Amino acid sequence: MTVLRAAVVGLGGIARIAHLPVLADRQDVAVVAVADPSAAALARHPSIPGFADVHELLAAVDVDAALVLAPEQHHVEVVTALLERRVPVLCEKPLAPSLPEARLLRDIAAERHTSLMVGFNRRFAPVYMRAKAAMSEHPAAVGVFEKTRPERGYRGSAENLVHMVDLARFFFGECAEVTARAVFDDPYWEDSLTALLEFEGGQLATVVGNRSTGVWTERVSLHGDGQSVTVVAPDQISVATGGEERTHRQTQAFSGFAAPTRTLGFAAQADHFFAAVRASAQITQNDASSAVRTQELMDRILASAGLPTTDGRTSMMVGHRPAVPPNTPEGVVR
Repeated sequence: MTVLRAAVVGLGGIARIAHLPVLADRQDVAVVAVADPSAAALARHPSIPGFADVHELLAAVDVDAALVLAPEQHHVEVVTALLERRVPVLCEKPLAPSLPEARLLRDIAAERHTSLMVGFNRRFAPVYMRAKAAMSEHPAAVGVFEKTRPERGYRGSAENLVHMVDLARFFFGECAEVTARAVFDDPYWEDSLTALLEFEGGQLATVVGNRSTGVWTERVSLHGDGQSVTVVAPDQISVATGGEERTHRQTQAFSGFAAPTRTLGFAAQADHFFAAVRASAQITQNDASSAVRTQELMDRILASAGLPTTDGRTSMMVGHRPAVPPNTPEGVVR
């Protein structure tokens, strides 16, 4: 089997914790180039050719695919450069800081007939895939999607609760009606947000995000047709039907726990992406069009709650290229 040549753009937290370990485990993909403005980040990978930005990388190295793991304000410039060279891209979420920019990248990918996948990795997490399979026989009518996380180093709803919003679409399809409320002193740093979503198929979902919490929690409950499915991320799912409840917990026989790269779906996401690249096939899960629809729904929720939408976070533009703000953090763990 031919080994695919991959580039990684952005060597921050999400690269170190998730994507680089996944790539290191693969025999069918070789990382042949990395790019990051931080010399210290490049120095952590002395055996791989390193570059200050994507333009230098593309001028020096031919690649079959690229992972864009840089902070979101870089995404428009980096993804555009790769798509213009017809390099398939797996981009961390969000696709872009604003909806117009996300739609622009979606359209460029379509015009170039080049794959663009966005990292809503929860869709590939084994517990959520099991939940989806359980719903195939007993469709759910109601869902509760809860995400709590105490850190304040990010915009909670737009950058973290969006995983739950995307999962609501994954389970129920497209949303017809949105009602949301938030508690906040600063609208860019809301403490909590709750949304009621009504889907085109008639299903109802409640999405809850909270940062005034003492613990990281990710929980999804789905009910309907005599069945209840409860996911306690990252590794536990319970299915109750007919008076019985069965609980499955993902584990790893030798270490006693399952690696986050697998429980949170990063490894399976990479499987899907590289299989599509190898076959020159379309992305069938988490393509740019789906990511744009999730971002559109997130903006509707923010607007209903009286919070600024993602359009308030657009990249600064100079000519036709985004200008990178000074003192940009090296990476963000999502």
